[in-house]
Amino acid sequence: MKIKNIYYNFIVGLVLCILICLSSLYSAMKFGILAWPTMFVTLMSYIMLSFRGRPDLKEVTIVHTFASSASMIAGAAAYTLPVIYLISGLKISFLKILLSSLLGVASGIYFSYHFKETFIENEDYNYPIGKASYITLKDIDNKQKKDFKIFFWVIFSSIFALLRDLFKIFPDNVVLKKNSINFPAVSIWLSLIPVAIGALLSPLVVALWVFSSLCYNYALFPLFKIRGANISAYHDSISFALIIGFGFGTLIRSILKFLRAKNSTKLKYKKENLISLIIFSSLYVISSSLILKLNVFASFVNLISVVLSVYLAARLTGESGINPMEVLGFISTITVALVTSLDLNQSVLILITVTFATALCGDIMNDFKSGFLIQASFKQQIKVEAIGSLIGAVLSVSVVAYIASKGIFSTSEFSIPQAQMLKQMIIHNNSNKIFLTIFLISLLLSAIFNTNTAIIGLGIYLPVSITFSVAIGSLLSLLVRKKENLIQSTASAFLCGEGITAMVISFINICLL
Repeated sequence: MKIKNIYYNFIVGLVLCILICLSSLYSAMKFGILAWPTMFVTLMSYIMLSFRGRPDLKEVTIVHTFASSASMIAGAAAYTLPVIYLISGLKISFLKILLSSLLGVASGIYFSYHFKETFIENEDYNYPIGKASYITLKDIDNKQKKDFKIFFWVIFSSIFALLRDLFKIFPDNVVLKKNSINFPAVSIWLSLIPVAIGALLSPLVVALWVFSSLCYNYALFPLFKIRGANISAYHDSISFALIIGFGFGTLIRSILKFLRAKNSTKLKYKKENLISLIIFSSLYVISSSLILKLNVFASFVNLISVVLSVYLAARLTGESGINPMEVLGFISTITVALVTSLDLNQSVLILITVTFATALCGDIMNDFKSGFLIQASFKQQIKVEAIGSLIGAVLSVSVVAYIASKGIFSTSEFSIPQAQMLKQMIIHNNSNKIFLTIFLISLLLSAIFNTNTAIIGLGIYLPVSITFSVAIGSLLSLLVRKKENLIQSTASAFLCGEGITAMVISFINICLL
């Protein structure tokens, strides 16, 4: 694939990459919200390249891959780096923080590269954000089709989000029933993003998601409440155990499947990639030992946890459009802590490394999906993703360090809710019987019966308001299931409209700082 305006495209991608990185960092630290920027940068890339004539959709895909490459990295920085400055007495040098972040970026790129064939080409996972990006591009580029419905819905969802978030005309959530002594509130998140995700996902996946959320919130939650249990501890133990159990169970299932394979393609794949895997694994173990001060065995366990976390990020993003990066990072910290004693410095650095790796994976797999559908150059996507994610890591780490030096994290300027949560989880990190029991059940169900216990864990982990919004989207799609193109284009427009508004509001807030 020969790019016509390589320098112009690079500048457009670079400028958007920096702007999206800063806006995502601000939004995640200020409000704890990190919206996928894919739809926004897809539209902006198309518009900017249109100034040079009708753009090639493959080139637009490369540019929007570059433009969005630092966004999730910024989210990972916002979720994890403030922990360093929140824990009293914790001192980690800027260089170590940066090296841990870059180690995560390198791991995310390497393993996402190798998982692409599994999730994008062979098993055809949904990746609703990536698919919506592809549909949006095709719709706005189709000059012969005089159908402007997608633009109407983009404008509608943008105005909807503006009225909610900027002008505060209506609240974020509608409470249908207030919480009682033993039951949590029944509420719906007034956002078109989860509605769109629900419409794009498989009804079976949504059904499992909703069922698990209802069972926990309106059956187990009251039971724990009556018994006077620590609700937060139970919530985290159950959801995390289901997700990590699924990761290990899937790994066991994949290994057994691979060992049983006899065909020449898989044997060829094994020979071609074995050397590469050995080299990267060795470099990772050495780097992990030097940066994190882990022994060789603990570094190897850390490597396994990174592989599992990136795999889970790729699969969960493909199935649900949601990437619980900070959860996967904390799970890896627990995994390494099972085989060696970790101090707080090591725990936080492992958290940073894995969260950065999983954050990058979620973003790039969506871009791979849209690139695969549009038949863009995979190699060029990898190159610009590497450049953008490196820029994002250096920029995010530097900005967070600067903010911390001004003492802003000790004020109410930034809420940093994820960092506050992770701080408590790291300080009070200890194993319990419930975690181990649920972990073993999840492992067996996923390894033997191929049950997607990660979606169950995600349903428990996420607020019930998001779950109900996703369910509404799925129900609406079932009502008009015969009009698949209408569902996909409208859902894509919802994602695009709210994505644009989120980025614009973030830009405005940055300018007002």
